[in-house]
Amino acid sequence: MGCDGGTRSAPIFTRAEKGLKMEHLLEVKNLSVTIDGLSGEVQAVRDVSFSLKKGEVLAIVGESGCGKSVLCKSIMKLLPPSAKIKEGSICVNGQDITCYREKEMQKLRGKVFSMIFQDPMTSLNPTIKIGKQIAEAVIIHNKNYTKEQVDMIQNGIHNRIAENYEKRQAVHRRRVIAEKMITELTDRMEKQREQKMIENRERETRQPKR
Repeated sequence: MGCDGGTRSAPIFTRAEKGLKMEHLLEVKNLSVTIDGLSGEVQAVRDVSFSLKKGEVLAIVGESGCGKSVLCKSIMKLLPPSAKIKEGSICVNGQDITCYREKEMQKLRGKVFSMIFQDPMTSLNPTIKIGKQIAEAVIIHNKNYTKEQVDMIQNGIHNRIAENYEKRQAVHRRRVIAEKMITELTDRMEKQREQKMIENRERETRQPKR
């Protein structure tokens, strides 16, 4: 069943089932997620099951709006307040996390699993340096870091991004210069061709007709 109030007794597995679950880094079983809309409850994810072992890669493919993002956010527990897990279970390393609260999920995110969002414009804050935002996840999971270590991480990431940006800018400038040279050369050749055509016409007009 789904989560009611965020607590649920741990499921009972046989010894064989426990051994099988420990083989899976991630196991989603009969997961259903609903979202409360203006016209009522919407079934965003319906009875989805899959599992992943170490070294495996899973691609979830579907048309826009079919529930791919909702499924992944359900695993990460990043659903909006209007959404809830109706049925099914989510197990990570053999541990049922279906009804984990935010405090428990914070111990997993960034250590056990992470998410790369599609649109960076909605994931990054334009008023905060990128290095600081990227370092935030590292710092949250390493609260014993000193201020010097935190500064070193943030500055290191910032400098690396700035260095890569300068390299890309240099490549872009070279590309622009090359395109400009090619354009100028093409224009010059085109003008020479036109001039030659004009000269040929003038020469033809000056020749006496037979």
